[in-house]
Amino acid sequence: MPPAIAGPTINIDKDSFLWLGLYGRLDFTAQEASAPGGSWSKEFSEEEGRLLMYLQGMKLGEKGIVAYELDIDTQNGTPGGGPTNVKVLDNYIQFEFNDYAKFWVGRFVPPCDRASMTAPAYLYAFDYPIVSAWQIAYSNIRDNNAAFWGQVDGGQYKYYFALSNGRHDQVNQADNLKYWLRLQADFLDPEPGYYPSSSYDGAKKIASIGVSYSYQKDGAGNVGLAGPGVVTSKSFKEFAIDYRYEAPDNISGAGGKFDSEGAWYDYDIDHATDTSGYLLQGHGFFVNAGYAFPQKFGIGKLEPIVGFEQFWRSPTNNVGLQGKQQRFEVGLQYLIKGHDIRIDTYWYRLEQEAVGSTPSSGVNGIKALFVFYL
Repeated sequence: MPPAIAGPTINIDKDSFLWLGLYGRLDFTAQEASAPGGSWSKEFSEEEGRLLMYLQGMKLGEKGIVAYELDIDTQNGTPGGGPTNVKVLDNYIQFEFNDYAKFWVGRFVPPCDRASMTAPAYLYAFDYPIVSAWQIAYSNIRDNNAAFWGQVDGGQYKYYFALSNGRHDQVNQADNLKYWLRLQADFLDPEPGYYPSSSYDGAKKIASIGVSYSYQKDGAGNVGLAGPGVVTSKSFKEFAIDYRYEAPDNISGAGGKFDSEGAWYDYDIDHATDTSGYLLQGHGFFVNAGYAFPQKFGIGKLEPIVGFEQFWRSPTNNVGLQGKQQRFEVGLQYLIKGHDIRIDTYWYRLEQEAVGSTPSSGVNGIKALFVFYL
């Protein structure tokens, strides 16, 4: 099923329906010393606008379905009026025979860390964690996949296995595929479905832990750095463990809701100097926490959020992808229709330690967003 059947639904027959949805992020960003003249940069932008379509075509026995999803994404071009890009974001078909045996094939997010798998509905922070965000550089986290997955006890426990293209260029001379594995356990309410949600807005109590691993032989390396035409190939390995906690405040009795999410990552490319532009050696973590107050302020509720993350990037990476990075953020979300329609404001500080002759640096930034998911 799609993340939420909230938009218009067209019933075709008793087993078939078509659901349409919209998703968008509009923002204003200001960052210290980032304008061409060295002052604060200031920019309004439409980050994304998505048209979502989900079609359930037929039933397979008692619990199974055949379904199809197509998501179209529009993104603005260069600042100052560049062309708008329109592209297919997700395009896949689902064969789900029962809860234990589900097979998806097409273009979608492979089974990886929770922060990336909430990409269709977005995590509730203002941006992806820097320790995970570099993956967006590879086809917006998506890939062409074939995934087998299932769930036990209505989504209390879930397991995933997938094959995808991964990196397919001169480095991968044998066209080796990429392997994905994920296991997830929920210790309070279950989370049915392939994708976890970024927030349940009090409808569920969540205490989830997930572990993911991916591997691709000859999935990292470079061409020409050791000499003209010389290919250096290394294996790529990624391990992550993530959690999410979301539950009512039973401590103070104020009636609010606690939110917390985090993960630890390790990326291994055998210390190769990779030329793909998105793979690197390193490890890091992020953690964020929020508290949603129960009182209404006008048409919405308030949820303050704090977050911190660090990413230790190996000196064997390309220049510009080395040294420790860290980011601290403080935000306030105004929840108009839960996290589906909201206004976010954030202050953040991004710091980069010294690398070689380049001194350490730090910049402050402000970001305001209007997010809607209908």
